[in-house]
Amino acid sequence: MEKQRTEKILKKIMEKKRTEKRRTEKISKKNRKENGEEQRSSRKNKKLKEKIEKRKKKREIEREIEHTWKFENFRRDGGWWLEQIRQQQGPRVIVVGPTDCGKSALSRMLLSWAAKQGWKPTFVDLDIGQGSITVPGSIAATPIEMPIDPVEGIPLEMPLVYFYGHTTPTANVDLYKLAVKELAQTLEKQFSGNSESRAAGMVINTMGWIEGVGYENPFSLQLLLQAIDMFNADVVLVLGQEKLCSMLKDVLKSKTKVDVVKLQKSGGVVSRTQKYRQKSRGYRIREYFYGLANDLSPHSNIANFNDLSVYRIGGGPQAPRSALPIGAEPAADPTRVVPVNISQDLLHGVLAVSFAKDPEDIISSNVAGFIYVTDVDVQRRKLTYLAPSAGELPSKILILGTLAWVET
Repeated sequence: MEKQRTEKILKKIMEKKRTEKRRTEKISKKNRKENGEEQRSSRKNKKLKEKIEKRKKKREIEREIEHTWKFENFRRDGGWWLEQIRQQQGPRVIVVGPTDCGKSALSRMLLSWAAKQGWKPTFVDLDIGQGSITVPGSIAATPIEMPIDPVEGIPLEMPLVYFYGHTTPTANVDLYKLAVKELAQTLEKQFSGNSESRAAGMVINTMGWIEGVGYENPFSLQLLLQAIDMFNADVVLVLGQEKLCSMLKDVLKSKTKVDVVKLQKSGGVVSRTQKYRQKSRGYRIREYFYGLANDLSPHSNIANFNDLSVYRIGGGPQAPRSALPIGAEPAADPTRVVPVNISQDLLHGVLAVSFAKDPEDIISSNVAGFIYVTDVDVQRRKLTYLAPSAGELPSKILILGTLAWVET
């Protein structure tokens, strides 16, 4: 009896173990099935992601090929349209009018407006009488990256300067024309390699052409038309001169791409006397050496006569009398480069330091800067000059004009 009871208990125990074993196997099988499905799902998702990534890369490559094929390397900042705009020529505005009509003020306003819009327009100053970029007697150009401060003036970063040497174009008309031509050609070369500057355009400030003669003089109008043509100006702003506006519209009517616009004389402009203009030139020269607030320290240097070569442009006959027709008189060549002996005549003169390597290249070369002659010792053959910085001059070739200044 006891034996039967023991067998029955053992049987129940074994049956329970088998039941638990089957349950465990069933659960394990279910877990394995779920894990397999998850793995299959994970592999499937991974393949799907890889497929999506491949499609994205393919679309990017196709897009890149399309942009490259259409616009070559004119893609920048993610927008080909911006580069397409920048490949075009920006507006080239020339401001003309009589003296004391607000040409310089209007030029600065236009430049500041363009700079505020993110452009870097080029400022071209043809006013040799006053000079907004550098000393008077020069024509110059410089890019404008920031709005112009009304007190500090135009910020300068390596301006392109050509030295004319006089404060009126009547002193040497042919030389003035050549200087304008050289400046315009150099700017065109720079624009050909800089699409951003080309698209930003330029503002050209002119002088009150031929003081006291008037625009009806063919000589004066010729200089103005040459500037419009050389710089390819497409907008001519005429300030306070109805007659000049009519003349320019009549002369430029064949050029359909040039717009002539008349503007009223700027308000608040005051007429300046000749004496005031002379003082203003002196202030501009002083500012070049000492700064606007006397914050610069120019250096006094001494050089031997033999270490310097001084030249003047204009003078000397064009041809000997033997080569001229009978009765004809030899005329002075306005573009001839003539060597100058260093003497007391150079005292208080403002000379340009040319980048030219040979005298023949003086007219076609821009200048590195200017020096002011403070003393000439003929006996010791020493010349003392004031320079913006210490050290040797970048060139021994100096250009002399009629520009002078007496430091006070």
